[in-house]
Amino acid sequence: MNLVFIGSGNVAFHLSRAFSAAGHRIVQVWSRNIAHALELAEPLGAVAVSSLADIDTAADGYVIAVPDDYIASVSSALPATDGLVLHTSGSTPLSAISQPKAGVIWFPHSFVKSVPMDYGSFCCCFEASSPEVEDAVKGLLCGVAKTTFRLDSNQRRWAHLVSVMTNNFGHALNALAEQISVRHGIDFAMLQPLIMATACNASRPGLASRQTGPAARGDSKTIASHRDMLAPYPEALCVYDAMTALIQSSQKSVGNR
Repeated sequence: MNLVFIGSGNVAFHLSRAFSAAGHRIVQVWSRNIAHALELAEPLGAVAVSSLADIDTAADGYVIAVPDDYIASVSSALPATDGLVLHTSGSTPLSAISQPKAGVIWFPHSFVKSVPMDYGSFCCCFEASSPEVEDAVKGLLCGVAKTTFRLDSNQRRWAHLVSVMTNNFGHALNALAEQISVRHGIDFAMLQPLIMATACNASRPGLASRQTGPAARGDSKTIASHRDMLAPYPEALCVYDAMTALIQSSQKSVGNR
């Protein structure tokens, strides 16, 4: 397919390269900042534009990868086209796209321009405005997404929420642990095997039943010691208390089954 990317941020950067690697042709990249559009477009052999009025109306698909608050306005400002118009948001409904051939392709991955990605391992959640559009979206995703899931707008909102919990919250906890480690002369690399093992463990169901650590085993003495150590770090102590309470609550639920 010939595709136009609307946006030039992290998501547009990686998805444009993923679709290009899968054999699709990126014909245009739009950004309000022409320098940003050029940065993304030139390596792909695409044309950079900074006006929506200059969008190629003959493309097969248009991928809107802009901040959520702008999806509806960008969609409504696009010139008339017979192509697919897709947004990439996890929390924005399909109805934000005003064109008849509307769809959503949301990838529950963390996109950072400077971080290389294995495009062959992508997972994608999709939604479409009609069976015809759904077939076209599935065809577009062939070679791009290793696995796909059909989710409606409400399901996708919940999927986005839990992805934030697993990815962003998990990353924030690791970043906090790294900061504390550095302050006490501990090489954070020591914890990398544990982090990787935890991630691997998450691929199996029934996570609460495999919880370990002082909160899970009811080790109040160790918990009290940890709380004393974290007294100089009130934000970390707040997180520790909240996570300890969460684990203890989950263990009660497991025990009641």
